[in-house]
Amino acid sequence: MTLEIYHNPRCSKSRQALSLIEGKGIKPVVVEYLETPPDAAALARILDLLGMEPRGLMRKQETEYQELALDNPGLSREALIQAMVEHPNLIERPIVIKDGVRAARLCGLNLLAQAKAACGGDLDRIRRVVRLTAFVASTPDFTDQPKVVNGASDLMVEVLGDAGRHARVAVGAPSLPLNVAVEIEAVFEIA
Repeated sequence: MTLEIYHNPRCSKSRQALSLIEGKGIKPVVVEYLETPPDAAALARILDLLGMEPRGLMRKQETEYQELALDNPGLSREALIQAMVEHPNLIERPIVIKDGVRAARLCGLNLLAQAKAACGGDLDRIRRVVRLTAFVASTPDFTDQPKVVNGASDLMVEVLGDAGRHARVAVGAPSLPLNVAVEIEAVFEIA
């Protein structure tokens, strides 16, 4: 799995995050976004991976945020993304992406495979998913663990319909075994 960090070397939080990552022996793809700003497609991908809307990724205290009236609720997603493309200093930092949503979805696929095996190959025997308990490897200031775990939750509903709706716990962890991004446990009710 690739780890990317959108990094501003002048920002102490960004330097600290990069040091923490490298201290774990991980060699991330470092994007110094003030020198090589992401284009609109890259920003849209980042927002989708993080499950965020553009304002959630913007530094609202920057002068450009006020001057461009980016708090205007009438601005489209595309207009807000374009503002970040043209003024990359508006982008919150650091942004660390480890394909967490995709990792959660893969956990969900593995859980369904195990459930199918336990049901003798018949997923129709699953009456419902009772609960998912998920751990997301993250730094202390990352608070979007539920958005990451949506990768597994959404998959359960895609595959099982209403039987896939469930209770859920999503918590952050400083590290997980084998340096995985996401670990999920499931409780299924089986007929």
